[in-house]
Amino acid sequence: MEVDLVKPRIPYRETIRRNGEAKYRHKKQSGGAGQFAEVWMRMEPAPRDSGIDFKQSW
Repeated sequence: MEVDLVKPRIPYRETIRRNGEAKYRHKKQSGGAGQFAEVWMRMEPAPRDSGIDFKQSW
């Protein structure tokens, strides 16, 4: 998976204050092969001005 990080057009100044998790499952059957995807996301606070740290795990 490739991720393009670009400077946002609107400077968001929100802070993650505690750990959070989200899960999403996409299933679509429309007569053909169908689609399936599952996404698990975890966000954790980091020190101020430490930037973005994106980790991918399988």
